[in-house]
Parts: sequence; structure tokens; C-alpha cells
Amino acid sequence: MTAADGSVSAIVPVNVLPGSYQLRASFAEDATALGSSTEAPLVVEIAPTTFESTTNIATVQYSDNVRLATLHTATGELLRWQPIMLSRTDLALGDVRRDVASFTDGVGDVRLDTMDFGGLAAGTYPIVAKFFGDVRFDAAMSGVFTVTVQKELATSDWDIYVQRVGDPPKLLGKSTNADSLRYVPSKSGPYWVTACKADYCFVIFTVSHSV
Repeated sequence: MTAADGSVSAIVPVNVLPGSYQLRASFAEDATALGSSTEAPLVVEIAPTTFESTTNIATVQYSDNVRLATLHTATGELLRWQPIMLSRTDLALGDVRRDVASFTDGVGDVRLDTMDFGGLAAGTYPIVAKFFGDVRFDAAMSGVFTVTVQKELATSDWDIYVQRVGDPPKLLGKSTNADSLRYVPSKSGPYWVTACKADYCFVIFTVSHSV
């Protein structure tokens, strides 16, 4: 609808790929005025993107994953399920262990799994995320994330048991003291080592021992 001074403004939904377009506005004649039309150029630019994070430091337990950042456009559109690359900057260019292909998740988050890079042992790693862009979205690169991988169960207080199959379980101690836990089997047979909370347990590993 025109304004009182005859001017026309419109909100145009941009659902086309970046490029140059012509917008056409037209007025169908009525009983008092003849019809008319005009065209104006519209340039749709590629959307700038960024990796946003509240901190560049992350801690994760081995065999788990951790959020590093969220990939979105300058207007806040979350870039879900987009291909990205994670890189270990402590390794030389050309090192086959340096890069791993990944994806953002369903809310645009970048997550590092300790199984990436062939499995990250306990230690600290500098990680950079890269988005190479496409016809709609510009490329982006994050800053360096300092990721500390802790030993499995190191950050949770689990009861650690050892059990010869058929015998009662024996409490060895807490997972937070895993480095000091010791056990010497006195019987032959298969053994389970389990980590337990009050309501459930899971098997860490099994082994067969002969005396």
C-alpha cells in the first residue's frame, strides 16, 4: 500500500541465492489513475559467518565430547549440520593427524569428540575450527581452543570393583584415585572390572587370568 505522499516501501523476503536481481513494482490502473510500474536492482550478498564461544578453554573426559563454539551468521541464523574441519595446530602442515572432518550439530554447535584425530590421549591440545563456506554462507575460522583431555572417569567419583566371574565383587577404590588402584588375582578365570554408581554399573574391561 502506498503512503500518504504516494511513496512505496516493501519488505522483501530473501529466499534466493546470492547474486544480482531486479525487483519490479507495478500498479494496476483503477478508475482514477492509469497503471504504472518500475524496476530497481537488488543485490543479495553472501552471508558472513562466525564461530561464537564464551570461552576458548574446554575440559573433556576421554571417550566423551565437548562443545567448543556455535557457528552462525551475523544476523544470528544457526548453521546446522554444516561441514567443518577441526585442526590440531600443534602438528605440522601435511601431518595426517592434523585435520579431521566434522559437522556442526542440530543447533549449530561445534563439538570435539576425543575419538577424533584417531583418539586423543590425556593431555592438552590446541584446536582450530574452520568452515569453508558455500554459495550462501561465507567462510569462517575460529580462534584457538585449548582443550584438556582427562583420563576416563577422572572427573567422576565412581566406585571401581573387580570381580572374578562367579565370585562376589571386590571394591578397589574410587575412580578419582585410579592411578593408585592395584589388584593381584589369586584364582584363575575371567575377571570383570566395573565402575558403579548407586543405581547402575558398567564394565570397563574384562580379562582372563591364569595362576
